[in-house]
This record gives sequence, structure tokens and C-alpha cells, in this order.
Amino acid sequence: RVMVILLCEKEAMPERHFPTSEAIFLSALSDETIRQLLFDRLGRSEAMHALIDQIVSRVQGNPYFASEIVDSLEEQNVIARDENNEDSAYRLVKQGRIQLPPTVASIAARRLNTLSAQERAVVRTASAVGVSFTKEIVGELIGRDVEQEFASLVKSGILMRMTKEMG
Repeated sequence: RVMVILLCEKEAMPERHFPTSEAIFLSALSDETIRQLLFDRLGRSEAMHALIDQIVSRVQGNPYFASEIVDSLEEQNVIARDENNEDSAYRLVKQGRIQLPPTVASIAARRLNTLSAQERAVVRTASAVGVSFTKEIVGELIGRDVEQEFASLVKSGILMRMTKEMG
């Protein structure tokens, strides 16, 4: 059995579905709900209010996009976890107006562009193999051991390790 979850905008939905597939369309979350999710994650410090407002206006009700923006800002050291302040889970490292990524795809592209040439080769080869692959298969196709690249890509969240229970 295989479970495939496809996340896309309604307009981008493929015309052909799997024979037993079901499309579930979700509406956008309200700005207030997105704001609450961001407060819960980033904290309620005054410094975070302007950033949260900026994110809310960018994501148009998409909680996944909001989460990816926060991850992206943390990766770029625009925000950092604040261990010393009980009111805020994060603190701003960069002051002033923050340039937010325009799309989820731009976040993915930026992450891929930060990879080493060896890591990009692993990602490119793995994507050609399919959704599920092993480091041995990818290593065989590349012609070398890819253990280090796999470990780095899993740590960065580019790849996800699947267990037998996951399918």
C-alpha cells in the first residue's frame, strides 16, 4: 500500500488522479488563525508583532507557507530561539523590514541552492529514482558512498528517513 499526499493549489490539481484517490479541498485559514499559530510558535514579544503581521499578509491563509517562512528565517539567522525570555520563543536578530520569500517554491529553491555540489547530485539522483529510495541505490547510481550527504540532507530536512512502519 502506498499513501500519497499531494499538496497544491486547486488550480494546480492534476487532471488525472489515481483510481482510488480522493481530492480534499481545504479553504484558507483566517488571518487571525494564522496570527495565533505564529504567536504560539514565535512568541508574543513586541518585536515579533511586525514580523508576524508581515508573514500573515504574505501567506494568504496557508499555514504550511507560514511554517516554511519561519523555518527559512531561522535558517538565514533573521530570527533565533530566545532561551532567556519567557515571553518569546524567538528573538529578531536582524532589525528593520525583513524580506520574506514570495512563494513556497522560492523557499525550496533557496534551500537547494545552499547545498554542496555533492548534496545536489544526491538530491537530483534520488528524485530521478522516485519518492522512495535507499542510499545504496543512489550511491550505486552516483558511483560512490553517499552516507555523509544522506545524513546532512536528513538533518536539514531535505530528505526524510522512512521506517518500515511508514510503508
